[in-house]
Amino acid sequence: DCPFCKGCESQTPPTTFALPNEKNWLVRCFENAFAIVSGENGRHEVIVESDKHEKFYQDLSKKELQLVFQAYCNRFKELSKGHEFVFLFKNHGLKSGASIMHEHAQIIGLHFMPQLIQHELKHYAQYRKKTGKCFYCRLSKEKILLQNKSAVAIVPDFGRFAFETWVLPKRHVKQITDLTQEELMEFALVLQASVKKVFAKTPDYTIAFHNVTQGKDFHFHAEIYPRTSTWAGLELGTGLIVNSKDAGSALKELKTK
Repeated sequence: DCPFCKGCESQTPPTTFALPNEKNWLVRCFENAFAIVSGENGRHEVIVESDKHEKFYQDLSKKELQLVFQAYCNRFKELSKGHEFVFLFKNHGLKSGASIMHEHAQIIGLHFMPQLIQHELKHYAQYRKKTGKCFYCRLSKEKILLQNKSAVAIVPDFGRFAFETWVLPKRHVKQITDLTQEELMEFALVLQASVKKVFAKTPDYTIAFHNVTQGKDFHFHAEIYPRTSTWAGLELGTGLIVNSKDAGSALKELKTK
């Protein structure tokens, strides 16, 4: 009875994009039936990442993963039209806020820049002006979890969640769509391998893809937030985040098979 399974397409809004095609899809996109924004306020779509209900993100084949990232790029390009900010994200597990267990991501086009992203861009610009360098290019060389030719996974010192992991392209690009096909695939593989390591610690996680629109300088990356704890009074009331696991310990544990 899962509305995201093949054969249940009538339970969702019409297909907006599918790969390899709408009839024999392995990846399918459609408007979110419970959209946070719609019409003049923006767009909100679902990206179903597999036609198999029981298949996890970390178990997708290389070909399946390639189709997923092609869909990410297609929908990012489409929703970028007429929107100031496009946010691609993925929730997995009940603690992450996922209401349907079938693997899927979501993408939202907004007519404004969220406050957290404004804050990130502000500090990025300040660091660039002060040093003449990219903060994320520097960060990509610290506390490395794993890497390949084009992408690297790191455990940042300032993570808000235990085992928080970031995946960055080694080349300075502003958006996911700026990556070559080879770079996109290598980025996808590092992200998938990182998810597998995080999943061994907790089945509940969120992936947030940080892009910017045209005209702004930035370094595209993905942030994995393992949902190992519940934010309480201090976090919710003051914005002060308590991370019970320091980056060094987290990196050591994640590297352990």
